[in-house]
Amino acid sequence: PMGILTYVAPLLALRFGTTLLPVGLALAAVRLLGAGAHLAACLGGTPGLARGIRLQRGMVRPILSFGGWMTVTAVVSPLMVYLDRFLIGGMLSLAMVAYYTTPYDLAQRFAILSMPVVNVMFPAFAACFDTDRSRTVRLFDWSVRSVATILFPVVVICVLFAPELLTLWLGADFASRSSAVLRLLALGMLLNGMAMMALSFLQSTGRPDLSARLHVLELPAYLLVLWLLIGRMGIMGAALAWFLRVTVDAAAMFLMAHRRIGPGSTGARTALLAGGGGALLIAAGAGLPGLALRGGYAAALLAIFAVVVWRTVAIPGHRILFEARESRLPR
Repeated sequence: PMGILTYVAPLLALRFGTTLLPVGLALAAVRLLGAGAHLAACLGGTPGLARGIRLQRGMVRPILSFGGWMTVTAVVSPLMVYLDRFLIGGMLSLAMVAYYTTPYDLAQRFAILSMPVVNVMFPAFAACFDTDRSRTVRLFDWSVRSVATILFPVVVICVLFAPELLTLWLGADFASRSSAVLRLLALGMLLNGMAMMALSFLQSTGRPDLSARLHVLELPAYLLVLWLLIGRMGIMGAALAWFLRVTVDAAAMFLMAHRRIGPGSTGARTALLAGGGGALLIAAGAGLPGLALRGGYAAALLAIFAVVVWRTVAIPGHRILFEARESRLPR
């Protein structure tokens, strides 16, 4: 319902005026409604919580600190998301913005596949990090594997068949200008999707300051690289700058997560193999001439990926579930 209201409420608000004011008020009302719904869910799902509500002065500072660092990330990240569009419009033309933002928005939709896993794992990490570190390690490692398993086939199809997909959707002229951009952005989303899991782990375990400081450092460097590459390579330079940023961001996120979670975690290695090695294999197939060759390469790559997933995800996962069930059976 919240997702639907995010789009329906502004549409209904236009009946009261054609300015942005009613639209903004409608979105604010939806957010307040969502906050109330979450509060009601907390009170209903936690027995005794309503009777225990009181001001705890000792919690004010840590809550403000935690929320402040989360806010830094929430402000800086969108800046880095939209900076490229402003620079493309200012340095090139508004027409080139369309050739860039369309494949960018398409690639960003991959987050629909990974965000459900990220959102579910946030409270899971928070619940067990201080009490059961071995369980935290298992949850982190398996969540990274899950995101890689979900995103890899989609990225393979999108990268290898980008010209055909854009031609069917928007025509041959648009595809000729935006296919390379879509390929690079899709490869970046494979890395970014897994990095979101590391970000979720850092924030949920009480260290949102690490990711916030990283993003503050990234912003000026990204702006400089973006400006230089757009001037030299146009919209392809913008895509390359974004790809380089998410690569650095993913590497730093997993390094910080690995240090925080301690020894025994394989999440960073999974991200390196799937994001680094997988991206190289996918990119290698993008240069093949002809639809038939790329189709054969995609089929072979997905077949190998299926075997790897079966051996490293399906079989070990089934074994863990079986052992967990056996441990719950009465002796």
